[in-house]
Amino acid sequence: MQRQDDLAKITCVVDDHVLAALNAALQTLEIPEVYLQRAKQVMLVDHARFLGLHTYTTPEENRAALCRFYVPRQFQTGVMRQITEALDLYLPGRGSIYAKEVTLLRRTPLEFNTKLLTELCGEAKPEPTNYDVLACIVQRGAAAAIAAAILEMGLSVPLISFAAGMGGRDRMGLLRITVPVDKEIMYFLAPRHDAELLKGIIERKARLDLPGHGFLYQYHVNALAVNLRVRRGNRTSAATMEQIITALDQLRGSSEWRRLGVTPVKKEIKEIKEYGKEAFSNFSLIIDEGLLTPYVQTALRSGAGGATRMPLIFQSYAKKKDENALASGSKEVCDLVVPQMVSEMLAQNIKDTDFFTRPEAGMIEITSVHGTITYTGKDRVRGQFGGRNLFALLRKTKN
Repeated sequence: MQRQDDLAKITCVVDDHVLAALNAALQTLEIPEVYLQRAKQVMLVDHARFLGLHTYTTPEENRAALCRFYVPRQFQTGVMRQITEALDLYLPGRGSIYAKEVTLLRRTPLEFNTKLLTELCGEAKPEPTNYDVLACIVQRGAAAAIAAAILEMGLSVPLISFAAGMGGRDRMGLLRITVPVDKEIMYFLAPRHDAELLKGIIERKARLDLPGHGFLYQYHVNALAVNLRVRRGNRTSAATMEQIITALDQLRGSSEWRRLGVTPVKKEIKEIKEYGKEAFSNFSLIIDEGLLTPYVQTALRSGAGGATRMPLIFQSYAKKKDENALASGSKEVCDLVVPQMVSEMLAQNIKDTDFFTRPEAGMIEITSVHGTITYTGKDRVRGQFGGRNLFALLRKTKN
């Protein structure tokens, strides 16, 4: 098993009609491994009736793709600029792109055409993180109401993908019959100072204080282009509202002026901030479709509280492939958010299986998580492992 700590994961969210241009840009950069996750973006659409005298608004879903790939850390800023310019991501509604430091565990390390990346993108010091991504896992059908609330406040453009829950449901006893296997994952990209307000709204709308209703985790990213098109309607001015908002954000240096108010749960927000930064890690197990289940079970026995499985489409754009390179095709990814204190134990237990040695060898992606919310007992707590469960896990790890 090889460990790579000098990489950055770039995530690009684009509308389906921009996907061909993204493929061309990735081919130009000769990115060795790209993972595509199907999703949908939601926005509000204004309609008019009776000669424009009556107007109403409805949510509209557009097919989109969440594309993630890896580059050496010193190239992340240049690669994001290259893709942003190729796809015109600064235009409202086309998509977003952001980066985060990542650790990969693989049988063989990823190889890049560094000469080409230097010529096209240039090396640069990574920019500091300025945005947060909130990922919320809810029951199938619950995402629409949450997305509508966030869009009405103009905080973020929701991205929704489908998934299947594993692990946590099996430990709920007879109550598990009320919790469906099918899940929806919602991703929200928002400025750092809006994240707490956004988190409070999601928590209340998703009813995360109830068992089996969902799980939310948050991590910091460096965003270069952000889709702000929360509403679409007849254009009545030279500039769209999203372009005006972007210009004001740049003039004021932040989006603080856009806040419509403060969340009424100030005490709970303080508790979240004091919970501890980077107390959790997100483990993503990636392997060929149909091979994931035994390794997820190993992770659950190692201390993971639950898992979420999603299908992926894998594609390689490297011109020269060695004999150990992965073949293009269908993959599966399973995300597990675990305390950092059990991260090494989980990685070792996965390593002891044939996950890295079988012909269809898998890969583990590890990123830091800066906050979680879920229900773990009689009371709603912050963090996937709370109260007595956390202390029991500490004693088990220590022994």
